[in-house]
Amino acid sequence: MKRNLIITFLVVVFLSVSIQGSFAKKIVIKFSYITAPTSVKGMSAQKFKELAEKYTNQAVDVQLFPTGQLYPDDTKAIQALRSGAIQMICPSTAKFTGLFPKFQVFDLPYLFLSTDMAQEAMTSPEIGQKLFNMLREKGMLGLAVWANAFRQVGNNIRPIKSIDDFKGIKIRVQKSKPFIEMFRYVGANPTPMPWGEVHTALEQGTIDAIEPTFNAWESQKLYELVKYMTETRHAFTGYFVATNLKFWEGLPSDIRGQLKKAIDEVTRWQWDFSKEWDKKALNKMKASGIVEFYHPTKAQYAAWGEHFKPVTMKFAATVGQDLLNAVYNLQKKYK
Repeated sequence: MKRNLIITFLVVVFLSVSIQGSFAKKIVIKFSYITAPTSVKGMSAQKFKELAEKYTNQAVDVQLFPTGQLYPDDTKAIQALRSGAIQMICPSTAKFTGLFPKFQVFDLPYLFLSTDMAQEAMTSPEIGQKLFNMLREKGMLGLAVWANAFRQVGNNIRPIKSIDDFKGIKIRVQKSKPFIEMFRYVGANPTPMPWGEVHTALEQGTIDAIEPTFNAWESQKLYELVKYMTETRHAFTGYFVATNLKFWEGLPSDIRGQLKKAIDEVTRWQWDFSKEWDKKALNKMKASGIVEFYHPTKAQYAAWGEHFKPVTMKFAATVGQDLLNAVYNLQKKYK
């Protein structure tokens, strides 16, 4: 009799635990970004979703919201993250400059000479990590720095083969003071505009030019809307992957550890992937024969870098001479 009671008790306990487990709520992570699922950012987010759900044994549900489905502008997504309405974002560093003016160092022209230099700068204690830590001040936590690529100008007015060729061109830029100043300095008409409006604006002739990365040009078929493209490499775009600080600290430690494992693995893969994807994007666009390409010489890049130095100096006080000096010291390694 006693033996039957013990067996009955164990069965009830087992069923109770099983039922509780089957109805346990998953931890939802809403991940919002403005680019397409086929973009570098979109595919990186997808890889994070796969690894995060795998490493947490499906305890986490990463819900992806690409193409600005939730927030058509990254600035609004940052606000939503801070309020806790969403749990992850990965805007370009330029989108954080409203909260942190020092982040403008990443938008200044011709500071980064290669992807490798950009990666080292964005992950170094003296530059990127120093700024990364500022996110805590506004209730956010930086999880990783992801790569995009160098930005390139395409337009419908004329081939850009010299600094003078920028004159009069109406170009969409991010809402970033250095970007606005950079193009104004060479006689263009910079126009801040949300990314979601770019396709229509180019189609309708509201703007003459845009300056995203090759992979963005190709993945959203924007190259089909312009006649000329120059590999200007005027700035390198990186993404700061961030989460809500309160949300992150409230996670069970084992879940937090597995999510960190996932984000770190994606990040190691992502920098090489983005570099290769950008090359493939360029080759695809060239093969289409739709756009006329111009690739400046090494001497031209050096001359353009010198030409834009007054723009950089204009932001020295805001960015901090210590940050600029750290970047210039790093340049010596990559020249």
